[in-house]
Amino acid sequence: MTLLRHRDDLSTPLNNSPKARIPRWLIIVGFWSAVGVVIATLSHTRMLAVERPSVYLQWLVESLLIWNFWSLATPPVLWLGRRLYLGSGRWLRNLAILFVVGVPLTLVFLTYQVATSIWVMGESFDRFYLQVTGQFVWFGPCSLMIFSGLVILGYAQEYRRRWQEREVAVRELETQLTRAQLDVLKSQLQPHFFFNTLN
Repeated sequence: MTLLRHRDDLSTPLNNSPKARIPRWLIIVGFWSAVGVVIATLSHTRMLAVERPSVYLQWLVESLLIWNFWSLATPPVLWLGRRLYLGSGRWLRNLAILFVVGVPLTLVFLTYQVATSIWVMGESFDRFYLQVTGQFVWFGPCSLMIFSGLVILGYAQEYRRRWQEREVAVRELETQLTRAQLDVLKSQLQPHFFFNTLN
């Protein structure tokens, strides 16, 4: 029984235990939905604090739609973090590729965020371009940090996988060494046993 699994197999447990394991996609959606609920609650509370009318359900729908964008983006970004491993000899190229992917993804997220906010809140699309530009200036760094955090998480998964493979290889070598030492001892003992039985 091996403790390792192929890195693309996301649904099987490592130790083949009979317990059911929560699928990774459900954990991802649950995490980003929780972020959406927290953001909706904070936004609603902030609006009530400044005595503006606010409907919590609108904030909740908007936040869940916005933050679950990252539910869809998380698996490919984690894959990129594992695939473009910065520990390899081509770290500068890999870093450039991550930057080229991260900036457009951030722009897509912020455009989606503005469009979703306008749609859910029932506002006009008249100043859409200005709102996207404002979002990019104010929330672009935050979105890039989210992207970077996901890449780092993918990188950590790849590092862990390589470390486990190295540990298994070391254990296999130790087992082979022990077997070889036992074989040498057996070969040394067999002639003595044969001669002792003759005497």
